[in-house]
Amino acid sequence: MFNEISPEVAEVLSAKHVPGQPTAAAIGARGANELRDIAIGNAHPAYRVKAMTALGPESADVFRRALNDRSADDTVRAAGATMLSRIGVEGAEDALAAALDSEPSDAVRHKIVSGLARIGGATSARALDEARYASGDLARHASFARTLIAYRSGDDVDPLEAPDESLAPAETITYAELFPSNPYVAATVVAQLAPDSYGVQLGEHTVATFDCDGQRWALATDVRLTDPATLTRPVIVGIVAVQAPADESFHAAMVVLSHPDPERGVRLSVNRLDGRSTYFGYGQPSRNGIEFTVDALRVPGALEKTIDGRLVDGLLTEVRVRAGLRFPPREPIPMQR
Repeated sequence: MFNEISPEVAEVLSAKHVPGQPTAAAIGARGANELRDIAIGNAHPAYRVKAMTALGPESADVFRRALNDRSADDTVRAAGATMLSRIGVEGAEDALAAALDSEPSDAVRHKIVSGLARIGGATSARALDEARYASGDLARHASFARTLIAYRSGDDVDPLEAPDESLAPAETITYAELFPSNPYVAATVVAQLAPDSYGVQLGEHTVATFDCDGQRWALATDVRLTDPATLTRPVIVGIVAVQAPADESFHAAMVVLSHPDPERGVRLSVNRLDGRSTYFGYGQPSRNGIEFTVDALRVPGALEKTIDGRLVDGLLTEVRVRAGLRFPPREPIPMQR
C-alpha cells in the first residue's frame, strides 16, 4: 500500500513510534495535504489513526470529525478524543462533553473521560456527573475526572479519604536513585508533559528524575508549590511520568493530589490516570519544605512499598523506596459454559 503514498508521507506513517507533528516544511505542502486526507479517512483507512497523531492544533476539525464518525472503527473515535483534548483548542471541551453522552462504546467513552480530565471545566463537570452513574470502571473513571476538575478549578471538595484497600507499608529493601538536576532533561520532560499537564503549572526548576523498579521516572510538581500557602487548599501537586525505553520519551502515568489535613498536614493520594489509587499517605509542610510518606495499596499483584521523600521549593530533593513482598495476583474467574 505504501507504493500508493508519497515517500515523505510513507516515512511518517511507517515510523515505529508516534511520529509527532511534522511541519509543512518537513514533508511539503503536498505531503501535508496527503497526510490530512488520510487522517480524514478519505484514503488508506488502515493508517488513519497514525496520520492523526502527526497533525497539530491547526487540524482540530479533523479530530472533531473523527470523534463523531460512527462509521469508523472505535480506535478512530478514541484517537479523535485524545488528540482533541491534547491540543487544547477552543471548543474542544464542548465537543468532548457532547460526545460523551451519545457515544455507544465504553472504550471510546473512557478516552473521552480522559480528555475531559485533561482540559475540562464546568461544562465537563456536568457531563461527568451523569457518567458517574454508569457501571464499573467507567463510573470510577468519570468520578476521578470530576475530582481532578474540582481540584484544578479550586472548588470546595471533600477531604481525600484512604481507599477501601488497606495500605501496605514495607520495611525490607531500600532502593531508588535520585539524579541531580539536569536542565536539558527537565526541559524535555516539561515539553513532553505539556499536553497532559492536567492543569499543573509545569516548570523546569521543579522537575526531578529518579530510577526505581528498573525504570526511569520523573516527578514534575506544580511551580506554585514554592509558595507554602498553596497546600492550604486542595491542589493537584504534580505529575508522575515514566520514561519509555524504546525512545526515551516521558509519558504521564499518575497524578498526585493533596488536601489539607488539620492534624497531619496534608493528605496525599497518588492515582493512575483512570482513577485507580496506587499510594496514599501524608505530608508535613514546613519552612524547610514538605516531608512526605505514602504507602502502596494492598491489592492483588501489588508490591508492598513505602515511599518517603522531601520537596524543597517544589523540587523533589530526597526519595527513599522501601519494598517488601508481592501480593498474589487476582485469581482468574472461570468462564461459564
